Amino acid sequence: MPFDDIVDLSFDKNNGLWLISSESFATFKTGFFEKIDLSVANLPVDAIFENNKGDIFVSSGGFLDKISFSGNSWKIDQKLTKATRSITAIFARDEEVFIGNLDGIVTGK
Repeated sequence: MPFDDIVDLSFDKNNGLWLISSESFATFKTGFFEKIDLSVANLPVDAIFENNKGDIFVSSGGFLDKISFSGNSWKIDQKLTKATRSITAIFARDEEVFIGNLDGIVTGK
């Protein structure tokens, strides 16, 4: 495995099994594994969400990345935001993205 730890597992019918570590995540769909590097390395993953288009939104610290399947691999499509606090909840539909944090604040992008 490409990780030192596994903190969660998830499965979806389009992408198969997802492995989530404290610092990154990977899928088995495009090969044995495909590690997806985030915009800031070595920060814990706080939240992850897949929208109805199959894009993946991942928060790490105060950073939010949009990751899409391009060509034959997953790549960061957009670095969406840098917040002052860790983003602990994400909801996305089409082009709308809502993020929440431990201060009880929800913002839309």
